[in-house]
Amino acid sequence: MVDIVKVVVKYLNEPDADYAVNLGKHFFISIFHIALSRCVDIGKEYIEKRAEFNRKALEAVKNDCAP
Repeated sequence: MVDIVKVVVKYLNEPDADYAVNLGKHFFISIFHIALSRCVDIGKEYIEKRAEFNRKALEAVKNDCAP
């Protein structure tokens, strides 16, 4: 635990631009992968279970778009 705190303090006191860029890049790639995976799931549901897709879409519109 002490070693972890030392590393965190070191990066706060002496920021490393390369580390920050790589961390941001990996975070972006992870989020993109999750979003892409979700799009594939939605497309599969649209093709294989159209009624369920339509029900969810209508529910989302009612919840998110209706005044």
